[in-house]
Amino acid sequence: MTMVAGALLVTALLAALSPAQPAAAHYFALIKMDDSVVDFGSDEDNQDHHLFWNHFMHFQMYDQYAARTDLSAVERCQGCWTNSTDVVWFATGDIPSLNADEVCRATSGGKCNRARVRFNQALTRQIPGDGGFFLACHEVGHALGFEHLADGCMHNPVNPYAPPQGGNLSSHMIDHINAQY
Repeated sequence: MTMVAGALLVTALLAALSPAQPAAAHYFALIKMDDSVVDFGSDEDNQDHHLFWNHFMHFQMYDQYAARTDLSAVERCQGCWTNSTDVVWFATGDIPSLNADEVCRATSGGKCNRARVRFNQALTRQIPGDGGFFLACHEVGHALGFEHLADGCMHNPVNPYAPPQGGNLSSHMIDHINAQY
């Protein structure tokens, strides 16, 4: 065996023993959506709360998630969501000490694929504009399956009053979404 062939064999063996992690392997938790079309809708019955938060949700779903990834976003009218709607959101005063949260509301095949997002109306009503976009992007990120990251809108700790620079989708998040959906 020549020296060049031996070096190539060693390089190939090392590459096979320590493969690079694909984008979908890191910081991605439970896969939550069943396809690349993510429909979302408001279950908010207070028109003032709906108008305030829908602005942030609409922007993040269309101008961030749909425009920058392989996902498609479909908005359902206020109160028109169904049991197959991927993300249902509303504002409430019933989340002590949290700005917002996301939980699974339905499972299929052992995977959570329907999310509920709540915004704490009492804590977050006065946040600056960028903070509302950051918070909506963050909670939708959880709905898609992201854990907390060091960059983009999945940054932790979540502080909508002082959102991090680049508090939207990071290239890391976009790679994960496109690899998974």
